[in-house]
Amino acid sequence: MLSERLQPAQRLPLRRAIQRLGAGVRGFTLVELILVVGISVLLTTVLSAVVIRLFNDVPRDRANLTASAEMRWVVESISSDVRSAAALQVGASGTSLTLTHQPDASTTVAVTYQVSGTDLNRVEATNATVTGTRVVAGDVEGISFQYTTSTARVTGSITLEPEHDPRARVSKTWVVMPRVTQ
Repeated sequence: MLSERLQPAQRLPLRRAIQRLGAGVRGFTLVELILVVGISVLLTTVLSAVVIRLFNDVPRDRANLTASAEMRWVVESISSDVRSAAALQVGASGTSLTLTHQPDASTTVAVTYQVSGTDLNRVEATNATVTGTRVVAGDVEGISFQYTTSTARVTGSITLEPEHDPRARVSKTWVVMPRVTQ
């Protein structure tokens, strides 16, 4: 150490300097220490709660975004078919919609949107023979169609609930004017 290498006459000023440096320094009281620890625990708890909440919201937000994208696809698909229909019919319960058009004199194509379980299916039939079925959306909680003859508009409403999580539920109502006026 430095003080061991110094001669006794040289050690005295070094001791005085160290004593002067520490003379005005005092320790922390118990109250001050408890207060600092308490505030630190409180801040850590609040920050931890925020981080945990953010991590818990990520799956729900991802499911909500997926449902919103699926919702846009469903609305666009149905709206496109409604706009090109020559005739349409809403099912008695209002949960199915059948759209027909005739590409030529001998062919009639019918497209039906209907719910089966929790899937919204698009069933296509040519001359009353089913030619294809496609799932347009899954996790359908509810759907309804209404055709108003006075305004010649189809109103649709659909609710998707991904993974049966009510926090990620997405609903949409839209109005589209078909080419036909029945």
